[in-house]
Amino acid sequence: MGEVEFSISLNVNETLKEMVVKSVEAERGGLDQVWVGDHPDQRYPAIAAGLIAENTKKIRIGLGPLSPLLHPAAHISAMLTTLVEAYGPRFDLCLIPGDRLKLESVGIAYRGDIPSRILESLEAIRGKLSKWDIEARIWLGAQGPKTLRISKGFDGVLINLSDPKMIEAVINKSSIKQYLKNGDFRIGIFSPSYIHRRYDPAISRSAEEAALQVIRGASKALLKSFNLGEIIRCIGEAYPEGIPREILGRFHVSMPTYKLGEYINVLRDMGVSHFAFAFPQNSKIDLIGDLAYAVKLIRGRP
Repeated sequence: MGEVEFSISLNVNETLKEMVVKSVEAERGGLDQVWVGDHPDQRYPAIAAGLIAENTKKIRIGLGPLSPLLHPAAHISAMLTTLVEAYGPRFDLCLIPGDRLKLESVGIAYRGDIPSRILESLEAIRGKLSKWDIEARIWLGAQGPKTLRISKGFDGVLINLSDPKMIEAVINKSSIKQYLKNGDFRIGIFSPSYIHRRYDPAISRSAEEAALQVIRGASKALLKSFNLGEIIRCIGEAYPEGIPREILGRFHVSMPTYKLGEYINVLRDMGVSHFAFAFPQNSKIDLIGDLAYAVKLIRGRP
């Protein structure tokens, strides 16, 4: 397992200027990577990634999570090729199935064997990158058992879960643990986060709302395997008050900065080596600073 990495996912609803400013802060604070995803109605991850690269020096930049159902493999490989040629080999890619409802809202059919379609895109992207001698880590964003089965072909998997017991069960019940023996394969997590030096109940509520979105998009088989099948029926358009806080707490990371190290150590013992923090951690410069402070504590450089 490689050295532990810490990254932050940027909010694609923000302006390009805001994304650049936050990326500069993430690099200044010692984070290893930023992720630049998109929504079906906002397809500009490569533009944002290029601007971030122009304004930073060494922080890695991840394109994604991106759905190959929305972005053709030729488009994705062209984005990566252009970025690497312009700014050097510090770009990654994360492929995900995508949100069914959001994709269908823009006319993208979400049917058939989705994992196989992702694998086809992976092979096409790798082929084009190899042709141009472009190196980039390609991650799979996954949560449910069907998608996790195809993770062997990737450089790593980002599991969209937060609860250590759930993560451990997913790792042990799938074949990804054995891929760690290959050396370069990595296991990471990608989750809503609120790591703070000063608690703000409004931001905590935002984290719970983000956790609700994870639950809404979760694999039904996964929820049932953890005896959470009963909440499937009551999710609907419910707000967090409709779901017990202890359940919401299992789908996001929320803690003071000084406790993050304990959480990281538990997951590191399972083989997890990449930690991607998402909304609301990315919502304010101060919160990115809080995360950077927590990372410095973990690395012994406060």
